[in-house]
Amino acid sequence: MKVLNNKDFQRLLVAYKRPPSTFYIAREQEDTVYSETVFSVGDRYLKPKEYLEAFADFVKDHKKDIDAMRIVLEKPNGWNTQVLRDLRKLLLQNHFQETDLRKAHNLVYHKSLVDIISMIRHADKKEPLLNVNERIDKAIDKVFGDKIFDSAQQEWIGYIKEHLITNLTLEEADFNEMPVFENHGGLGRFKKLFKDDYKVLITEINTAIAA
Repeated sequence: MKVLNNKDFQRLLVAYKRPPSTFYIAREQEDTVYSETVFSVGDRYLKPKEYLEAFADFVKDHKKDIDAMRIVLEKPNGWNTQVLRDLRKLLLQNHFQETDLRKAHNLVYHKSLVDIISMIRHADKKEPLLNVNERIDKAIDKVFGDKIFDSAQQEWIGYIKEHLITNLTLEEADFNEMPVFENHGGLGRFKKLFKDDYKVLITEINTAIAA
């Protein structure tokens, strides 16, 4: 401790002569730094295009033996909330997370917010990619486009559209559970406005979404 406490020794530790710092410049050598997005599929790391090719192979391999996949590709009248949940769970279990697929589609095709139905139909049938808003606009126009509605009904069509952009399906229970409907009278109000056709209307909307 006597040595460590010595003032001259402490001064030497701080002020000892250091070797000069040397910085070399290679004027004719240029370094390039870049980054690349990759996606994990099991123990593989794939570039965006490769990731979508792997996804397309998965869709084609399972389009006949997975009910949720078959509904999207062949039976849109079976589309509902449970099918959507099953589909998302299935993709996640096979390393195809919806957010990753959406990002890959944006990188490869420069199309943002592609919806899960469009991803699958494009992978199998090469159908044009749609984002969520485009799919819902198309469905709403198909179901309601050639009909005449009063102002109250038109407002409710707007609420339905708002709900679908977030949820991609419509169920009777949603009208008493989702604030966008509940705050405007819920199922009772919906039934009053659309009368006996309301159940058929829900089915038509879901079918149009998946078509």
